[in-house]
Amino acid sequence: MKPCLGLEIEGVRILADRYHNMKARLGPKFYKHGKRAGQLRVPGIELPFTLDEFRTWAKVQLFNGTFDRTVPCSYCNRPLNIKTIRFDHLVPVSRGGSAGLDNLAPSCSDCNAEKGILLPEEYRALDAWLFNNLSPQSYQNVKRKLRTGDAFMRMRFFVKKEPALQAEAAL
Repeated sequence: MKPCLGLEIEGVRILADRYHNMKARLGPKFYKHGKRAGQLRVPGIELPFTLDEFRTWAKVQLFNGTFDRTVPCSYCNRPLNIKTIRFDHLVPVSRGGSAGLDNLAPSCSDCNAEKGILLPEEYRALDAWLFNNLSPQSYQNVKRKLRTGDAFMRMRFFVKKEPALQAEAAL
């Protein structure tokens, strides 16, 4: 069976997006404003593989040569297609893991966000503990909070305050 050309083109584009996002997240960071604008803030890590190597690895190793297949999430076994797949560092780079292809695993966006900087064993142990010790509603609530991570902290400056609260803050 020949793969659909549209899906192949879309798969190549999606993998390019995933690669460039990973490169931006791990790459050097520069000051954007003030007298330090343009100066290096954090050196970052260079990816040890090219976009072509990443595409080949994903297509051959994960999807067995065609993007019309699914692969399981490394943590919850949810089937992932080329549109839903995310790539997780098994050992987070922040904890000394390599940025190479040998440290990447397919994951769904939920598991990737929930895992954060945990090792796979730590994440599985946490998930099992939450499942066994919380009510189903509490379990889902904690999982949702893990997925959002520090999004609240990043967005706290953009939340509009009520006029009464603004007046109190000015006092």
